[in-house]
Amino acid sequence: MQLESWTSFLTVTLLIFIGVVLYRRLLHHFSKGRIKPEDYCILYDLELQEVVDNVEFYFTLPNKTFVTFEILNKDWQVVEELEAKDFEPGGHIVRLNATDYPSGEYFYGIRTEVQKMYKKFRKA
Repeated sequence: MQLESWTSFLTVTLLIFIGVVLYRRLLHHFSKGRIKPEDYCILYDLELQEVVDNVEFYFTLPNKTFVTFEILNKDWQVVEELEAKDFEPGGHIVRLNATDYPSGEYFYGIRTEVQKMYKKFRKA
């Protein structure tokens, strides 16, 4: 009786193990060709509470990438396109002179072929 119990336990354990292995292989199969998180650009938050006049935006790229860096208003309409060009891998600073911008909320962000990322800032 005890041997049958032990055999049943091993059989169930083996079936669970095989199921987990097959599930992982299936996930791996369907994830082929997808972008890996390490291939994405990183856009950093502003350290300032409110923008008064000049501000610097910082982002990093893992590969040479065509990036459009733009400013949008609170209605998500493009106010200004600061850069639209190929950037080399590494860190980059884009500067904005916001002295002529009315007070309010804005978004700054990057667009690439595979990614869009926007963050909010407030003009004092």
